[in-house]
This record gives sequence, structure tokens and C-alpha cells, in this order.
Amino acid sequence: RLNDEEIQANFILLDDIDHKTIDKITELIDKQFGKLNILVNVGILFNNDQFKINIMTPHGLEAKEFFDTLAITQIFKPLL
Repeated sequence: RLNDEEIQANFILLDDIDHKTIDKITELIDKQFGKLNILVNVGILFNNDQFKINIMTPHGLEAKEFFDTLAITQIFKPLL
């Protein structure tokens, strides 16, 4: 649909646990585009053999999700 409206959009998968990937993606966006127009936190949780997760208490999981989102936002803030 975006292509039909001649809007260029790029999807970049970001794993908030892999800090090397975060640094590479930040550098890539800065070099290719010079800015980031929008940052979307989809918040998808995979619970299967491919993506192992540690079981936490609901309160601990909420805190982790909050701080992960905060960290990603702070990293990309200069590009927004």
C-alpha cells in the first residue's frame, strides 16, 4: 500500500538483546538516511524453540520490557 502511494518505507528487524546489531543498525540508518522518521516497538514475544526466553515474574517482565524500550528509544533519539 505504501508503494502505491509512492511512500518509501524500510523495515528493519531489531533484536533489543543484541547490542552489536543495535549499533550496526543505528550506524546504517545514520549513514543511509541521516534520520529516523518513526520508531515502532511492536513488542512481539516468541515462545518456541527458536527463541528461548527466561521465565520471569510478571512484575519483573514488565520492568524488563520498560527498560528495554527506554534503552532503544535513547539509542535512536539522536536520529529522531
